Amino acid sequence: MARGAAAVQRLVRTCERTARRELVGRPDLLTPELIEPIARALQDVTKADFGLAEPWHWRHPEDEAAAAAEAKAEADEEDQQKAHDAGASPVKRVAARPNTPNLLASKPAETYYYHITETSRYSIGIFILPPGGRIPMHDHPRMCVLSKVLFGDMNVSSYDWTVPADLDHNRKHGGLADTVDVGATYSEGMTKVLFPHKGNMHEFYTQAKPTSENGGSLGVGVAILDVILPPYDEGSGRDCTYFVRSQVEDDDASTSLGETADHTTAFPSSRVFLEPAEPEDFYVENLN
Repeated sequence: MARGAAAVQRLVRTCERTARRELVGRPDLLTPELIEPIARALQDVTKADFGLAEPWHWRHPEDEAAAAAEAKAEADEEDQQKAHDAGASPVKRVAARPNTPNLLASKPAETYYYHITETSRYSIGIFILPPGGRIPMHDHPRMCVLSKVLFGDMNVSSYDWTVPADLDHNRKHGGLADTVDVGATYSEGMTKVLFPHKGNMHEFYTQAKPTSENGGSLGVGVAILDVILPPYDEGSGRDCTYFVRSQVEDDDASTSLGETADHTTAFPSSRVFLEPAEPEDFYVENLN
């Protein structure tokens, strides 16, 4: 068995042992100690294990079209020369795409998902974002997620409900949330972990970095390996809700919030209001 296959299989076996059936519906059991074996197994998994040894270089569609036209012209010229040398009439052919690791360069605004495996207790898959791409603010109700960066850099902003007991109400009507981090950067090999009440709502985004050295490339984007315990399941109240964020005025924060659950005074500037809202111009294309 190849090393890559062994690393991925070891991750799956670890999830099988760790994500016990009794965890479903018991968010209190999803602790750092419980998921530690999965985190260790994730350390051995790399981009090469999924055929991502070379990160994709995303290009503007205009640049990609120009590169394709140039490649086709060169191929046609080569065919004509071969036909001339052989004394036969030239045969037209469709040129292959430019020699670039990115197979999806003509659609740089999309988010892609590659499904690996899923049971009622866990799921494993890879999200791939282009430079400047994002996954809007969303939640993971009563779930734990380990997100490892396979290549590129991702920025993460995450939040928790100010009053955890208001989870179901807030998911329908919106509510106050505490800022956990804003724009934190995770690079290749790093893992971000969220729990039912720690960084549970987050958004991912990447930076577009135009350069002239690599022919108009926007950069490599980011690939994120996600392990979710347990997976989304609308029938069990674990559907995905998207949110829009708005700041809370200082006066409103001090009046409305009072003390936090642990009886400490919160910093108003760290409070936001999250309102359920379907994102515009966002969809995920499945690569399977």
